Amino acid sequence: MSFLSGPTEVKELLRLWKAELLVEEALSQSLSPVRPEVARQEGRNYFKLLLEAPKTQAFLLRDSNDLKVSVGEEELPFLSYLAQEDKARRRYHLSMEHEVWVGFPALYYQDKKGAKLATLFRFPVAQILYPTLDGESLRAETLPGTYEISLTQEERAGRESPYFLDELFLTERLGLLDEEILELRKQAIAQGQGAWELLASLLRLLEGPSGEALEEGDWNGFLVRLGQALEPRREQGRIRLFPFGLAYELDQGQPTRNLQKDLEELLDEELYENLSPKSPAHAYLYGGHQEEAKTLPPLAQVDDKVLTPSQAQALAAVLGRKFTVISGPPGTGKTQVIKNLLAHRLVRFASSLANVSDRAIGLWSVSLVTSTNNRAVDNVMNGLELPELLPIQIRLGSRLVLQRQTLPALVEYAKRLEGADSAQGLRDFNRLKVELEEALEAPREQPSQELYLLARRVLDAFARANQIEVLRLVEGIAADIEAKRGLKGLKRPQAMELFFSLFPLVGSTLLSLRNSFEMKPESLGLLVIDEAGQCAPHYVLPALVLARQAVLLGDPRQLEPVARLRGQEIEAIRKARSIHLEPEKARFFSLCVEQPRSAQGIAQEACTEIWPLREHFRCRQEIIEVCCDLCGYDLELKRNSQSALGPALGYKETEGPEQRYGGSWWNPLEVEVVLGLLERFHAQGLDWGEMAVLTPFRGQLFFLNQALARSRIPYHSGEGAEEEPKAVASGTVHRFQGGERPLVIFSQVISQGEPVFLNSRVNLLNVALSRAQEHFCYVGALGVLDKGPFTQILKHHLLQKGRAWRN
Repeated sequence: MSFLSGPTEVKELLRLWKAELLVEEALSQSLSPVRPEVARQEGRNYFKLLLEAPKTQAFLLRDSNDLKVSVGEEELPFLSYLAQEDKARRRYHLSMEHEVWVGFPALYYQDKKGAKLATLFRFPVAQILYPTLDGESLRAETLPGTYEISLTQEERAGRESPYFLDELFLTERLGLLDEEILELRKQAIAQGQGAWELLASLLRLLEGPSGEALEEGDWNGFLVRLGQALEPRREQGRIRLFPFGLAYELDQGQPTRNLQKDLEELLDEELYENLSPKSPAHAYLYGGHQEEAKTLPPLAQVDDKVLTPSQAQALAAVLGRKFTVISGPPGTGKTQVIKNLLAHRLVRFASSLANVSDRAIGLWSVSLVTSTNNRAVDNVMNGLELPELLPIQIRLGSRLVLQRQTLPALVEYAKRLEGADSAQGLRDFNRLKVELEEALEAPREQPSQELYLLARRVLDAFARANQIEVLRLVEGIAADIEAKRGLKGLKRPQAMELFFSLFPLVGSTLLSLRNSFEMKPESLGLLVIDEAGQCAPHYVLPALVLARQAVLLGDPRQLEPVARLRGQEIEAIRKARSIHLEPEKARFFSLCVEQPRSAQGIAQEACTEIWPLREHFRCRQEIIEVCCDLCGYDLELKRNSQSALGPALGYKETEGPEQRYGGSWWNPLEVEVVLGLLERFHAQGLDWGEMAVLTPFRGQLFFLNQALARSRIPYHSGEGAEEEPKAVASGTVHRFQGGERPLVIFSQVISQGEPVFLNSRVNLLNVALSRAQEHFCYVGALGVLDKGPFTQILKHHLLQKGRAWRN
C-alpha cells in the first residue's frame, strides 16, 4: 500500500492531479488556427474580440455581464460552424447547449502536432444567443440585415479567481513553476484581487523583480509589456502575441473545469492541512482507517422488500461509521441499500423538526447521492416518488441538468403547492409529529416502511404549512435557472436551509458538485458515492472533503474509469513539475492506462474492514457462475433459474475475418449474425427493449448501429444517452451504462488474431455477462477463446452448459 503520510504529501498529490487534468485536456482537444479563406468556406469554431473596444474590455475584466457583438465578416465563419453543429445535434437528438469560452490575449504557437492557439486568461460563458443563418445568408455581402451575437458570462462563485489560467502553457511554454502559479492564485484570493489586479500580478511574475506597476485600464501598456516579457521565453520565435481575445467552443467542452477549480481551492485555501482524523477525506488519503466496531439498527425502509443478511449488515455498518466501503458485485442490490439508508436519514430529519419554523442546520441533514454519470445518480433517485405527497428529492448539477430536470421539478412542485391550505398544513404537521414520535418509541424488530411514510407525510405538511415562503423560494430559484443564473438564490443561508429542508435528498454528478455546494470541509451530512468502481481517484476527493459521513459502493471488477495517460506520462509530469511525491505513491493515486485505479479500489485498501454484498438477484445461475469463476465472487443466487429462452448461455459460432476500421476493428459477418439473432428473438416474443448488443470495439459498434438503422430496428446508445425502454441498447463493453436486459448478445469480433482486450483485465467479460438476466449469447469464433485465461473460462462454460444456435 502507498498511502500518504502528511499534509505536505497531500499538497504534492493535489498538484499532480491538477497537472494530469491539464495534460489530459490538452491531449484530447486544442484550439487550432484556421485561415480566413478556409474559414469562409468551412466555418470556424472561434471569433476574435478586439481588445481596444471599451465594452469588450469591461466584459473581459468581468465588470459587465453581457457583450453584444455585431455580426460581420469575422463572425460569419463562427455562425457557419454553429449552424453545422446544430444540424448534427438535431439529427442525433443531442443537447443544443453550446459550451462557449472567452479568453485573452490570443497566443499563436507550434508544437509537434502543428499550429495552435492559446489564451492566458479564460472564463466560461453561461449563454450565447446568435442568429440562425445558413446558405447565402452566411456571406458578408448577402447578410439580410443587422445581427448580433450576445454573450452572457457565468456567475462567479464566492471568492474564486476571476479566470482560469492556462497553466499548461505557462509552465511548458513560458517556463513558470507550479509553485509560482500556486502562490499567484493564493495571493489573489487572500488579497481579494480583481481581474485587472490578477493581470498585473501575472505580468509582474513574468517580468521579474524589475517590473513596474501597471496602471489600471492601460490595455496597450499591458500588451506591450506582456510581449516584451514573452520575448526571452519564446521557443525559437514560435510564440506570437495578438491584441485580441477569442470566443470559442471546443469539440468536447472542458468537462473537468469544476474539478480543476476544486483542486485549486483545496490548494489555495490549504484546506488539506487540518483534515480531522476520522473524516472521510482523511481515511481516503492516509489509509489504515479503523473505527470502533459499532452498528446501529436502521429505522426505516422505502418499501416492503426485506433486506438480505449482507445488505442489512452493510446498512447497519454505515449508520455507525464515518467512512464505510461496501463491495457490491453485479446484481447484489446496492441501490436497495442506498434507498433504505436515505429512508433512515429522512426519518431522523423529520423527527428533528420541532415545529414548522424550524429549518435544517446548514447541510447536516442533506444526503447527497453522486457518481461519475447521471444514470447512476438517477437510478437511485428514481422510485422515491409518492403521488399523493410532495417530493423530497431534487436533482442538481450542470446547466443542462438544471434546465432539463431541476427546473421542471421546481415548476411542478410550485404548481402542486399553490392549492394547499397552510392552516391545514400546520394542523397536519402537529398531529403527524406526535404520531412519528410515538412510532419511534415503539419497539420494532425490523426497519419500518410505515416510519418512512410517516416521515414523508411530516415533511409534506411542513412544506404546506410554510406555503407562502416556500413558493417564494421555489419560484425564485426556478426563475434564476430559467434566466441562466444557476442556483444564485441559495447563496443566502436562510434560503439554503429552507431549500434543503424541503429537499434533504440531493442527486448530482461528481463533476457538477461545485455548481451546488461551497467547499466547506465536513459541512455535508452524508455522501453516497455509487458505482465508485467507475470513479477516477481524483474525482471523489472534493466530495469527501465536503462530507461528515461517507459511503462508497462499487466493484473494481466491473466498469473502470476511462484512463487517458500512461504510467510513463504521469512520471514525466511528476518530474517536469518538480512534484515531491514518491513515484510509488504517485502511481497508487493515479489513473493510468496500464492500471486503471478507481476510487473504490483505493477506498477498499484504505479500510481495515469492508462490507461485501453476497446475495445475487439479477442473472440466472449459469450466467453468474461464469462471473464467479472469472472474479472469485462468493454469491448466493436469489432468483428463479427458469426462462422461456431456454438455457441461460448460448453461442453462435462464426469464422468471418475481422477488418481494420480506423484505429479499431469490425467483423462484417458478425454484424449480419447479430442482426439475424435480434430478429429471431423478437419473433419469439422478446420486445426490442429487452435486448442489448455489446462489443469490445468501437468500430464494430458503428457498423452494428448502421445495420440496426437500415433494418429499422429501434436502438439507442447504452453509453450514457437517455434510455429508450422500447429500443435495443447498444454499446461497447468499456462504457456500457444501459443496465440489465433479459437478453445480451456479445459480438467478440476477433477470429484470426488474439482477443487481447478481453484478456487484459477481467472487467470486460464480467460486465458483458452480468448485464444479461436470462440469456447471454456469444457471437464469434470459439477457437480464439483458447488464447487467453479469461476467455478460456468463458469457452468452458459455453460448451458445458450453453446452447449452440443454428441457422
